[in-house]
Amino acid sequence: MPTLIGASGNFVNAQEVVSSDEILEAAQTRALGVRKKTDSQNFATPETSPHVSLSTVTFDYDSDTLTPLAKRQLDEVAEVMKKLDSEARLRVEGHTDDAGSDEYNMDLSQRRAKSVKAYLVSQSIAAESVEPYGWGERRPSHSNATDAGRAQNRRVDFVFRERIDPNATSETRKLLQTNKSFLKPTFTASLSQTGSTLENDAITVLNEGDGFRMDIDILESCFVSIAYIDTAGAVTWLYPALDDSVPKGVWSYYPKSIRIPADPGEFFLLDGSKGREYVVIFSAQSPIEQADALVNAFNDLKHALNSPGEMIDARNALRTAYGPQDLELHVLDFEHR
Repeated sequence: MPTLIGASGNFVNAQEVVSSDEILEAAQTRALGVRKKTDSQNFATPETSPHVSLSTVTFDYDSDTLTPLAKRQLDEVAEVMKKLDSEARLRVEGHTDDAGSDEYNMDLSQRRAKSVKAYLVSQSIAAESVEPYGWGERRPSHSNATDAGRAQNRRVDFVFRERIDPNATSETRKLLQTNKSFLKPTFTASLSQTGSTLENDAITVLNEGDGFRMDIDILESCFVSIAYIDTAGAVTWLYPALDDSVPKGVWSYYPKSIRIPADPGEFFLLDGSKGREYVVIFSAQSPIEQADALVNAFNDLKHALNSPGEMIDARNALRTAYGPQDLELHVLDFEHR
C-alpha cells in the first residue's frame, strides 16, 4: 500500500491573522445542513456545531499567557461575536499535545481556554456568551508521534453554538432521528481495463491494475481510524499513520472531509496479492484506545461478515470486548482477482 498523508483539517496554518469576515463565513458555511442535537438549554451540541481552528491563537511555552499574535487574532473573533445573534454562544476548547501527565495537560488546556475567554470579555463580549472548556491531550487532531503533529495539537478550537427550536420538524431533525452514523464514507474504485468507476456496494471484484480511494464526510465530530487488511491478514494503518504509536484515531470535527489519498485524482493501486481484501473504518466519540486489538479481532471475525446482521453482531462483539461502547464500523470488502 502507498504511504498515506491525512488531511490537516485546520482552518489556517500560516502565521497571519484571519479576518472576522473570513471566520464568520467559515462558521456560517459549516452550519449549513448540520445534523444538530440540542442540550438541555436548546443549544446545538459541540459535536454538531461548526468549528474553526485558528493556529494563530498561540501561547508562550508551558504557559496560559496569550502571545501578541493571539491577541490580534482574538480581536477578530470578538468582531465575529458582535455580528452574531445575541443568543449565540462560543465554546472555546483548549487542547495540548501528549507531553506531560494527563492531569497537568488537562489543567493547562483549561487555563488556556479561560485566558481566551478573559481576553474576549475584555473586548466587550458578554461573559455568559463564552464557554471555556479544556480537553487536555484527549482529542489529538494529528499524530503525537512527530514534532509537527504535536504542534498542531497545541491548539484552541472555536465552536459556534446557536439556539435551535427543539420542536422544529425539519429535514435536518428527520436525518438525525434516522441516521445515527458519525460519518458517511464513499468508496470509489477505478477500473484500469475500462476506465470506468464503481462506488460502494458495487465494488465487489477488483483486478490487477485497478485502484480504490475513500472520501469520508464527518456528520458528527468523532475519532477516526482506518485500517487496510490484505489477503494474508496483514494490517496497514491508513489513517492516521502514527509511526510506532498506537493508532487511537484522530479527532475529526464536523464538517471535515477526509480524503484518502489526499489528492481526489489518486487511488490506491492493488498489489500482486490475490484474494479477499478489506478496508475498515473505526469511528467513535471516545478515544479508540485498543485500535490494534480491535483490528486483530476484526481479522478473526471478518469471514462471517456476509450480511448486515452479521456486521451488527461483529460490531457489538468488538464493543463488548474492547470498547468504546459507541464504536461504529464501515467496511469495504472485495475480491482481488
